[in-house]
Amino acid sequence: MKKTKGKKMNDLIDFIPQILQYYIPGYLSLYIFNTLLHKKMEDNNSMHINSCVISFFLAALANIVLSLLNYQVEIWPAILLEFVFGIVFSLLLWLVRTSNKFEKFLVKEAKISLYNSVLNDLFSETQFIQIILKDVKDSFAGQYISHDDSCIMIANIDDRDARTIFWISDIKYIETIPA
Repeated sequence: MKKTKGKKMNDLIDFIPQILQYYIPGYLSLYIFNTLLHKKMEDNNSMHINSCVISFFLAALANIVLSLLNYQVEIWPAILLEFVFGIVFSLLLWLVRTSNKFEKFLVKEAKISLYNSVLNDLFSETQFIQIILKDVKDSFAGQYISHDDSCIMIANIDDRDARTIFWISDIKYIETIPA
């Protein structure tokens, strides 16, 4: 009975390089990319699947590079190359993702937004806004500062140190003010 447990342990230890090769590089790439975007890494099944898919892509790329260099494809050099490719891949993807030219191209040509909120699209292009509330006849104008899912913060046009926060549920509509 102890021999079968030892054999199972040895099989598990032999499986570690494959875990390193087909999961960790993709996870590291996603982690770096999300960290650079200041986004929280989601711990769900799609993140694990994406990690595996990216890792398989990186493994294929590493094997191609190693075979082009006429290098005997061994597991450890391939894994190290995958980590390097994963870091470079995530940095390049981050540079493309944060590029204003890329974002404008997607919106203009492909009609695709990189954001999951219309507010992000609005505030990526404008700085000054006018807020009209549902129950108040006056409007409020100012420089956009920030927002989240529940509120928007603006700075007063006359006094930039004064900040006003509006609940999104209280807003009737928002107009942009040309700078």
